[in-house]
Amino acid sequence: MKKCITIFVLLVYFFGTTEAYNFLKFPLLIEHFINHKKENPKLSIIGFLKVHYLMDHGRDSDYDHDMKLPFKSGNIGCCNSSVVTILPSPLEEVIKPIKIIPIKFSITNDNIPVFLYETSLFQPPRVNT
Repeated sequence: MKKCITIFVLLVYFFGTTEAYNFLKFPLLIEHFINHKKENPKLSIIGFLKVHYLMDHGRDSDYDHDMKLPFKSGNIGCCNSSVVTILPSPLEEVIKPIKIIPIKFSITNDNIPVFLYETSLFQPPRVNT
């Protein structure tokens, strides 16, 4: 029983929210074709569909019947869609300024070896004995 109710609800929803309800109008299409076939026995189904769906023949005596054919007129109010958007909240994080602490570096050359205290840069090589 639940399965039947579920299928029924889905079909009602499907036919109510899409253009699929036009498939329920196919008996009107067949009936309208039979009426035109009585007036013009040489009319084929392709010719009938071409006249009613591809060509614009304006308002004629059966214009009201033509507009009841499937997929002939769109039901603009049948489909509603709504979109829910969740906007992100603005960032409220406060950026704290960085504290700059001055650091004093002292360079001491106390560990310079004595042999580097030469007065002249260009000297001949020495031999240590």
